[in-house]
Amino acid sequence: MVEISNRVLAGLLIVAIVVSLGGTFISLQKMRTISFAPLTGFATSDYGRVMLNVTTIAGIEFAGDKVIDFGTGFVNSSAYGKGGAKNTGNCTMWVNGTTGAPERYDKAGNCLGEDWPGFGAGAETPLELVNVGNTYVKIQMASNESIAQFFPIVASQGIRSVQWVGVDNEANSCNSTLGMVLTFANISTGSTLFCKCLNSTDTKDSLAIGAKVRVPYDLLSSYYKSYHKIKWTASATDLGASSLMC
Repeated sequence: MVEISNRVLAGLLIVAIVVSLGGTFISLQKMRTISFAPLTGFATSDYGRVMLNVTTIAGIEFAGDKVIDFGTGFVNSSAYGKGGAKNTGNCTMWVNGTTGAPERYDKAGNCLGEDWPGFGAGAETPLELVNVGNTYVKIQMASNESIAQFFPIVASQGIRSVQWVGVDNEANSCNSTLGMVLTFANISTGSTLFCKCLNSTDTKDSLAIGAKVRVPYDLLSSYYKSYHKIKWTASATDLGASSLMC
């Protein structure tokens, strides 16, 4: 066997180093043109959250002017004996219907004075009670005065009454007509059911509360020449966000 000298081995080693370095250089140059995800050990995608918690809330309010004003007037004194009965002398006025289509009335001939004769042709509308929350609610009403307190009379002979009525101001607002005061009924200082389940949807969430007064001829003299008002309070019971609770 031919022995390889140290000089030859050194030459071969130099050649091997040059080839290795050249190959590495060429590989690095080509890798610059290749697109690939870097291997860093970190995630290349992630996500975040936006949190929102919508709570339920019950609430009602009277919208608009919040008042029905029958105005100023007096009972026709010659109306006492109409129909052959002394207690037929009274002035009856009322407003009901909806806020968009109100109905008004005054008893012709019996209602005199500044405003009463024209009340039926006036501009008064029912009270509008709106569910401003986002749950179904039960609506009850109570008056701060009784009929006798509001209309004190001399000998309890005159026909006197203060009545209320409640209907849908928007169609299908009250999910159940059971217990609704759909026709005029005497007011009460105790809680009176007006709607078992009032909707919370914007297009069907309001009631129209009408009023009717029958002013007797024999009011106490102290009642004259003074302004009288009666307050009706509405209360709501939260039934929750599901109609299944109605």
